[in-house]
Amino acid sequence: MKIGTDAILLGAFAEVEFSKNILEVGCGSGIISLMLAQRSRAIITAIDIHPPSVVEANHNFLHSKWAERMSVAQTSVQEFSSEGKFDHIVSNPPFFSDSMKSHRNERNLARHNDTLSPGDLAKHARRLSTDNGEFTCIIPTDAMDRFEQAFIAESMFPEKKIFIKPKPGRESNRVIIKFSSSKNQVIESTFIVRKSNNDYSDEYRKLTRNFHP
Repeated sequence: MKIGTDAILLGAFAEVEFSKNILEVGCGSGIISLMLAQRSRAIITAIDIHPPSVVEANHNFLHSKWAERMSVAQTSVQEFSSEGKFDHIVSNPPFFSDSMKSHRNERNLARHNDTLSPGDLAKHARRLSTDNGEFTCIIPTDAMDRFEQAFIAESMFPEKKIFIKPKPGRESNRVIIKFSSSKNQVIESTFIVRKSNNDYSDEYRKLTRNFHP
């Protein structure tokens, strides 16, 4: 799987500057964890069920400036256990439940929720979080209600929503949601990725200037 805009946005927007222990669920190549390592001093644990992705992420971690703070394990979140809890969990989760599948098994694992439903993700995010832990994900806008219902059932409530629009005048197709144990008024904002001429927007360039060469 190539590095996508979703991963870049989550890695740049997740509020981890003061986090101490971060878990990434479904790390792929490890790009999000690497971005979070660059933006924090946290100990970062990444997990994925896809063996080649774990190998790639481990290689990328070991060759980064933050190798001493990063680790990766091949496991599902359902089977993952840790001696300590995490104050921030992030995920760019699989989200297609009804769409046609690819003939590539790797792509199916990354994009379909056969192995990780919103309910499972919420249940285990709560299990692995500290009492005041936060969870941040990026999902399709039309999946927002399902994710919210799953997390609210686990007493984790939406705190912030960033609606991602591909271009001006278009409807949002992604939303970044931060959940926490506090039930407060939800803060909402909008972010546009590209200008009408398909160049990256000024706000996208500003957000990602420390990551893109």
